[in-house]
Amino acid sequence: MRRLVRSPLTIIAVLLGFTLSSFWALVAWKSTEEKASALAQAGQQTQALTHSLAQHASKSFGAVALALFGASQYIEHSDKSARSSAEINDLLAQYAKNMPQVRELGVLSANGDWMYSSFETVPTVNNSDREYFRFHQAHPEQAGPRISEPVISRVTGRPTLLMTRRLPNADGSFGGVVFAAIDLAYFRSFYQGFESDQGRTVTLMKKNGKVLVHRSDEQVGKDVGGSSLFASRLKEASTGLYSIVSPFDGRHKQFAFEIVAEFPVVISVAVAEDSILAEWRGSRNFDFLLGGVVSTVLIGLAALLMRQFRERSKMARMLRERERGYRLLAENIEDVVTRLDLNGRRLYMSPSIEKMLGWTPAEALQHEGYEIVHPAHREFVKDAVNRLGPAERTAIREYLMRSKSGDYVWVESQFSLIQETEGSSPEVLVVVREITKRKAAEEQLVAANARLKDLSETDTLTGIANRRKFDEMLEREFKRCYRSQSELSLLFIDIDKFKLFNDTYGHTAGDECIQRVASALKSNLKRPGDLVARYGGEEFAVLLPETGAQNAETVAEALRLAVSDMAIAHQGNSHGRVTISIGLAASRCDHASSPAAVLAAADAALYVSKQDGRNKVSLAAENPALRLVRPA
Repeated sequence: MRRLVRSPLTIIAVLLGFTLSSFWALVAWKSTEEKASALAQAGQQTQALTHSLAQHASKSFGAVALALFGASQYIEHSDKSARSSAEINDLLAQYAKNMPQVRELGVLSANGDWMYSSFETVPTVNNSDREYFRFHQAHPEQAGPRISEPVISRVTGRPTLLMTRRLPNADGSFGGVVFAAIDLAYFRSFYQGFESDQGRTVTLMKKNGKVLVHRSDEQVGKDVGGSSLFASRLKEASTGLYSIVSPFDGRHKQFAFEIVAEFPVVISVAVAEDSILAEWRGSRNFDFLLGGVVSTVLIGLAALLMRQFRERSKMARMLRERERGYRLLAENIEDVVTRLDLNGRRLYMSPSIEKMLGWTPAEALQHEGYEIVHPAHREFVKDAVNRLGPAERTAIREYLMRSKSGDYVWVESQFSLIQETEGSSPEVLVVVREITKRKAAEEQLVAANARLKDLSETDTLTGIANRRKFDEMLEREFKRCYRSQSELSLLFIDIDKFKLFNDTYGHTAGDECIQRVASALKSNLKRPGDLVARYGGEEFAVLLPETGAQNAETVAEALRLAVSDMAIAHQGNSHGRVTISIGLAASRCDHASSPAAVLAAADAALYVSKQDGRNKVSLAAENPALRLVRPA
């Protein structure tokens, strides 16, 4: 028994069994944890998407409800004249135009006839038999908006969801119904962007279980009120996440829901679990495959180790043969193999040195260790050798070596520390490879990339920076301004009535005009950090770092006068020559401002210059906090 325990074969078998069992336990634990992580992460994403879609639905329905309230108030306080009728129709049309989710708005009289409509002509249809009309007749206490079941519009013939509101007379009696036809296709189109694959489904339902919007049109109108969502989940919480078997396609899914605020509507997002776990299954299968390979390798290594214990003498002979083969390889490959001591003295040089550098091995060994290394690179190579040790056993360096002809050649060397053996000192094994062609290709690539970058940031017509370059520099300078607590100014410039110039003198003359204006702007900026760019068409932008509003206004006036003084004829301009209008915005670059805000302020100031007669400089607020939009 004691002999069996001491047997190397028994020890190897026990260690192998322990290693394999521990390894597969780790693989199983990793697979379980990754599955739970995948489901948890997908659940967070699904809940976040559901919440976003619920907010979208709330805002969409809220906008419609607000429009119905506004329309009802307008109708209640207007007279019955033809002019008022036209104004009401125009109001409804404007509401419908501004809300993409609404296809039509209308008002029904107390007997169900159409009174007003967002259409160009009021339909001659009676809707007194509709459920929503009878509901408002019978329920005067229901004053707020109400969402109907999906219906087919008698006017358009399309599936429609109606939001309705009771329209009372002055005495409180039933005066009709104001309604908005919500196009379900609007929600379907919006949700398609989130259904990136067959595994995700967005559904809009009423709180009674009626399906309003679903990726499959056949499911619209289906009653799922008997599902656990409506039977219990909605009674417990307004939002949640759980696993279900889909009532639509029978697949196991991760299901998130949320009640839309202020409306009897529920939004849900269902993601098929097989879609969520697809990547996890791939990772698990790879782990199992890798585990099988590792187990096979370990078993093979154990079998090999057992065999080695029986064949030590044979292994020694094989090692000697292998050493001879390595020396033969080193002496015949194109790469140079050399050995150094830790002081850099060469101990061995392979014959391939003659093909690479022209030196014979004997000649190369006569040189000091770093003598044929380029003087600028000697310390670099010495450092690589000196750093070798237990913590850093290998190093790779690229440097220049001198050939026998005196020329220098680019090489890549891998330095490996060979630990001392019995009776010998530590050595450094160096494998040297010529990389002259690769270095030349890399330099050409760097030059080509630099040229491409210049082309991508330069306007081809004017030769100055383009919008991409300007936006990049504005962002960079704003951050630098923020760090240094300095000021930054921006000029937004537009050639006055340039379209009339093009129409009068032709596009060739227009291009020449833009080129001359760009040249005048560039030549009048004196500091290296100032930047002028063509922002688009006849618009230019000037960035003035570390410049306050007063100095920037001086620069702007100089630019305006420079363009005007060129006296380029322009019959369509009231000044008789080409002029520019300039909007100026300055910022202290604090947390209340941003590059976009400064640009918007300069754009708004430019608009003021044009409104005041053009050929002017106008200033915006120093720290613009509002998003200013130029009127159409």
